Amino acid sequence: MDKTTLLLEAAEILNSDINVKPLLKNILNITVKYLNASAASLFLINPKLKQLDLYLMAGEEDPRIWASHLSLGQGIAGWVAEHGEPVLTNDARSDPRFYTGLENMADFRTGALICVPIRRHDKILGVVEALNPQGGDKFTDDDMGLLMALSGQMAVSLENAILIDKLQKNSREKELLIEISKKLNTFLELNEILDYILDSLTEVVEYDMAGIFLVDRETGDIIPEVEKSKTRGEDEVLFKNLLLKIGDGLVGWVGKTGKSVIVSDVSIDPRYIKFRKNTSSEMVVPIKSEDNILGVLNIESDQVNKYDNEDLRLVEAFAGQAAVAIERAHLSKEILEQRMLAEELEIARRIQLSFLPSRQPEIEGFQVWAFNRSYHEVGGDYYDFIPIVENQTGIAIGDVVGKGIPAALLMAAFRASLIAEIRNNYAIRTILSKVNNLLYESMERSNFVTAVYGVLDSRNSIFTFSNAGHNLPLLFRSDGSIEKLSEGGLALGIVYNQTYIEQPAFLRPGDWILFYTDGVTETFNEKGKEYGEEKLVELVKQNLHLTPKQLADEILKDLGKFRRGAPQSDDYTMILLKKT
Repeated sequence: MDKTTLLLEAAEILNSDINVKPLLKNILNITVKYLNASAASLFLINPKLKQLDLYLMAGEEDPRIWASHLSLGQGIAGWVAEHGEPVLTNDARSDPRFYTGLENMADFRTGALICVPIRRHDKILGVVEALNPQGGDKFTDDDMGLLMALSGQMAVSLENAILIDKLQKNSREKELLIEISKKLNTFLELNEILDYILDSLTEVVEYDMAGIFLVDRETGDIIPEVEKSKTRGEDEVLFKNLLLKIGDGLVGWVGKTGKSVIVSDVSIDPRYIKFRKNTSSEMVVPIKSEDNILGVLNIESDQVNKYDNEDLRLVEAFAGQAAVAIERAHLSKEILEQRMLAEELEIARRIQLSFLPSRQPEIEGFQVWAFNRSYHEVGGDYYDFIPIVENQTGIAIGDVVGKGIPAALLMAAFRASLIAEIRNNYAIRTILSKVNNLLYESMERSNFVTAVYGVLDSRNSIFTFSNAGHNLPLLFRSDGSIEKLSEGGLALGIVYNQTYIEQPAFLRPGDWILFYTDGVTETFNEKGKEYGEEKLVELVKQNLHLTPKQLADEILKDLGKFRRGAPQSDDYTMILLKKT
């Protein structure tokens, strides 16, 4: 097999699964196969802990996960990660940089070795090694050149997988906030609520011990109410025997000051009180309502430098939920229901808004304006602009059936699925088909999502789209004609393995596309009369000389005028696109 064919085959394998763990396995298998090596190992840089994590080692048997680490600069792998230069040696044991510490665990005596960096642009993500045992085959310069070429493909796939993993993690974090808000809106015992918070926290922050401590204002004691420990035996923490005064230890310090703290190495912090021998780093945040400190949330790890500001942000969000729970335990049922409903909707609305673009896109040759104006409840409207490659922008608009928290959760699932499939560079029809199946498997049959997704090729002025049961976008031609973008298929989540059709629309100067959700046309006045599509079309036709922003303002003004004081009953979401 020539090198070009080999690289193409490798790229297909590497792109066959976008999840990190299967990708790591594919990287190792490719290294063994294409370099005819006896084994391979892969190290990824852990920037938080400033170390290399050994995830997999492949040999004659299936790859296995290893819980081992190297410091940057340690061993040949650490040296390559630190300097970014490849190493080829057919007598690894004579190299002064060689580290034998992993060999006993792997039961492998290294002879020949190639180690190359996995580099994306100027960033080194890790290193990959091809290995042969003592007395085995030797590697050549051609082998090292091949592994360097493969490492470039590995870097692209790995970067994409890490990005998708991060997007999914961020989406899950936001979903957890909503789920916790919902849980706090049920009438449970205080310990059950706090226990639920800690259980949820394990899904996004790793810890070896976590506890929630409440402040007794009368005695000044800090009392452990809920504890979770992954340690057992002699290391198990006996919280019931632990009493702290305000100001004692890191927990007491946070309880006194109301300030969060991250300690990367507890052994050098004089505030730390050692009551668990394996703890190396700690993160402590206050549980407070306004200026009133109700308690402290304590997270501990057996690793130094375990936590950073991103972890702190998330734990502070969880601590905020704990504060709500503690307050609720002392409120009457009527006050509790009113307050928790308002807070739940506010959290859900903030999360919903976080999914929407923070600014208007800039697309060469086009003017664009988009907006979402919500009414008093949390809705399920969504729009987005997704950069794909140069001169190509994904445009999405969607509407989830329902309102409130369920709609926000479905919108989060739809958005995460859509972005994940877009990153796979699938055709538009394939993206919608895969998203449809994911939603079908995760939603109740009464729920569904309507959406339009398309890709704007700004260089060639082509918008290729597929409509999944959504309100038909309106294409206003410069010659006065109007077209409706209807090609596509059923709404998402209704029928499994639904087929979608994609269709190009060629845009000329002066052409407009108006995307909208049903809240616009299904606006009602005080007499129950509907605004309707006909009135919207007529208004747009009369104002095509305006900019998209100006036209959006005119539409909103006309909707308010039409309602004549009647309340807005649904979200208004629109995208206005004009070819200049």
